[in-house]
Amino acid sequence: MAKTIILPNLEKIIWKKSKNKIYQFIEEKKEIELNVIREESYYLDIKYNRIIYHITLKRDNYPKNKKYILIANKKPTVERLAKNDIKLKWFKHPKLKNYTSKNIIKSWDKCFHFIEENKEREVNGLRLPQIAMVLVKLLT
Repeated sequence: MAKTIILPNLEKIIWKKSKNKIYQFIEEKKEIELNVIREESYYLDIKYNRIIYHITLKRDNYPKNKKYILIANKKPTVERLAKNDIKLKWFKHPKLKNYTSKNIIKSWDKCFHFIEENKEREVNGLRLPQIAMVLVKLLT
């Protein structure tokens, strides 16, 4: 069985005040095969579906031509990655860019579902006035 690693969610902090943060969720975490094509003292490169993921310990020393870069909390090795013993965080990704409100709303097309509260069936969700307010905000 091939070894795999889990790439973290792709998120961007769009607002921060003290310990409070608002994240923009861009892409869900995913599991990929651990196909190492290069391993050096402080980084390694993994190839999956024709994409090269550069995993490094040093955020200030990385190849500028790489499009997919993750920062590790400790020296990345095959063994540590296979054991899920390293925390990874996205540093560079083609989808990490400034999105407009229109881009974000467009990305919700057919992906956003309102769940109406139903106390009898113990379903948490929105009450009708809340759903109405969200729709008003989305359409204006």
